[in-house]
Amino acid sequence: MRIGILTSIPTTQRAFFVEWITRWRGQGHEVFAAAGPESGGPANHDRVALETLSLLSQRPSLKTFISASQVHSWASRHRLDALLVSTATASFAARLLPLNCPVIYFCHGLHWGSVRSGNQGLYAQIERLLLRRTNGVISLNQQDAFWFEHFAPDMPHLHLSRGIGLNLSEWPSTPQIPRNDGLRLVWIGSLTPRKRPLDALDVTRNIRLSGLPVKLSIVGDGPMYGELAQSARGTSGIEMHGWSTPLPHLQSAHAVIHTSHWEGLPRIALEAAAVGRPFFGYDVKGVRDSPGVAALSPLGDTREMGSAVLTWFNHGCPSVPVDRPSLDWRIAHDQVTDFMKRML
Repeated sequence: MRIGILTSIPTTQRAFFVEWITRWRGQGHEVFAAAGPESGGPANHDRVALETLSLLSQRPSLKTFISASQVHSWASRHRLDALLVSTATASFAARLLPLNCPVIYFCHGLHWGSVRSGNQGLYAQIERLLLRRTNGVISLNQQDAFWFEHFAPDMPHLHLSRGIGLNLSEWPSTPQIPRNDGLRLVWIGSLTPRKRPLDALDVTRNIRLSGLPVKLSIVGDGPMYGELAQSARGTSGIEMHGWSTPLPHLQSAHAVIHTSHWEGLPRIALEAAAVGRPFFGYDVKGVRDSPGVAALSPLGDTREMGSAVLTWFNHGCPSVPVDRPSLDWRIAHDQVTDFMKRML
């Protein structure tokens, strides 16, 4: 097959699809990767060169409409047999004009929380229109799967319950750390309003009211960094690390707390499950589908989440059963490859 893979920015391809592209090429497929430009970093990976589509970007704008012709030209030039497109603006541009190949939307997460109702605002209405130029869809959580099945019941649909998976050799299973010095938690993600990082501080403070020593490591960066640092000032045991490799932080923590308003399927949940660290989050889209979940709390109820973590810790930090081999990225890769072949 001549496979095209398109994302809004290079970061997405570097984070998720480098191993996929390398394996496809090793299987004899031709792969053409493209993304919009990205400031502050190279567009290429050491193993995968990306073609830059200058009008494509992560944020929607008038240029997104113009970028559709750029995507059309790129796809035609490479005579693609199938186009796998991910992220919101790239998927919009790829489906605005008809292409000469099947377009498969790899949906990391619909950009709204509740999907039981058909009325989720402008983004949902746009997506319903774009489904007319979609030949297949890939979903990562049950609520998004329900939405696609409701509004496009006849469309070929692949559901990946473990997302894109992981290279398990990079996420070794690690014994739980001792409990002697109190509780160690980690929060990992982008510091944005949707991720609600301030809630992590409240969870920590609520646990501390019990008298248990607790430390919280916050790993990530984003527009809320300054606000979070200001709020954490004067609270002992809060460490902010900025962007950092998650593995050592997972290995040195008892558990992960996650406070997002909604998700597609949080990658940090896969990483925590592979390492062997329980995952505490809100009972919201995407999070409730995650492996390794120890407890779910109502959205915004930091007291309930703190109580759940404390109860788990006081019971000796029991492990949460996870089928670790099911997290292997090659499983999802094989499923997607077969799905594209069926499109042809």
